[in-house]
Amino acid sequence: MLDNQINLESWLDGGDVKRFHQWPMVYRQQTVGEHTFNMLLISSHLYLENIPNFLVSEDESQYLVEMLSLQQAILFHDLSEGRKGVSDISGWAKRHYPDLKKSIKLAESEAENRLGMSKFLDITDASRRRLKVCDKLELQWTILQQGFMGNSVLFDATWPVVTGWLEEMFPNMSSSERSLYSDWRKLGDRY
Repeated sequence: MLDNQINLESWLDGGDVKRFHQWPMVYRQQTVGEHTFNMLLISSHLYLENIPNFLVSEDESQYLVEMLSLQQAILFHDLSEGRKGVSDISGWAKRHYPDLKKSIKLAESEAENRLGMSKFLDITDASRRRLKVCDKLELQWTILQQGFMGNSVLFDATWPVVTGWLEEMFPNMSSSERSLYSDWRKLGDRY
């Protein structure tokens, strides 16, 4: 029982980790918990909006099980950055130092195992793709918000990078993912 309590406390601590800690932010720093909440809303909008809330067919039941697994993976996807995990390493550093990125990935995987998170992150390839899309769309939304609040330092430096990632993902996106990305891209391009 004590191990489960320690894991829960570690998971809860992970939600308090500050994101964008190397950037000036307008208003306040976003936490992993806020980022996760936004991802859950985006994934619900994209993948659960048209699911009926009554008895469903076997195919729809399978889809709902996969979506529940996706929601759990979203909850846990960044919690290894907490105090008893790996910490948050800047995306810039991971992009420019591939060996660092590889080492961090290994350390995150070890922390996820040690803290009992890996079972929640064992998802299908389709759900892993959806998680990545939601993660990048949430990043796009956060940067867009910062830009609209006047944070040109963050917006100017990161908007082209994030839109580039999403453009690479675009051919494999669903129509609803493409639509959301395109709507937010138009807003950002006007900024």
